[in-house]
Amino acid sequence: MNRIMELATATKERWEGQMKRMSEEGYLKDVKQISYEQMRDFVKKKEYSVQLNTGFHIKSELTGVDAILPTLFDRKWIALTPPKDSSGFITSDHPVCLMFSDPARRGKFHGPGHGIAGTEIIFPVGRRLALVGAFELQEDERELNEVGVAGVNGAIVAYAERQVYAYDVDYTYSRQNNEAPRRGAELVNDLLFRRR
Repeated sequence: MNRIMELATATKERWEGQMKRMSEEGYLKDVKQISYEQMRDFVKKKEYSVQLNTGFHIKSELTGVDAILPTLFDRKWIALTPPKDSSGFITSDHPVCLMFSDPARRGKFHGPGHGIAGTEIIFPVGRRLALVGAFELQEDERELNEVGVAGVNGAIVAYAERQVYAYDVDYTYSRQNNEAPRRGAELVNDLLFRRR
């Protein structure tokens, strides 16, 4: 919301255009008019707090679910399990990984949409089960070797916003194809993962 306020007041013309539209649509009845300069100063000082009610967030989420749910049902799913002696799959604060199936297309564009062919979703259900779904797959169950587990975990790490959650620090992950699996304890020093 701070970014939206910054954009809304970025130029006097933009602000005045928005105020004109809001006035024409009846949103500014009985509202004290303030100048662009006053509003810009208010935004720059950040002397406000943004509060949205929970109902707003729930409505937004449910609207998204209605749009995405049919594409999830259209995908074919493979259940992945780790070897018995593996620490298994990890998860993160952003556990659903939607990506292009072709590794050459990954990272070159913004993420694909849920209904796009040639995409896959990786989702860890728990440390002993992960799902991968794509339109082009055949439904199946597969036990991965540790290299496969490291690949799934690498995708989870790549999509994490700030946090990764694991059963223990002995999990494996790899960030690139043909890379030897790394130990989870090394993640905090991984320059590809570390951010400001």
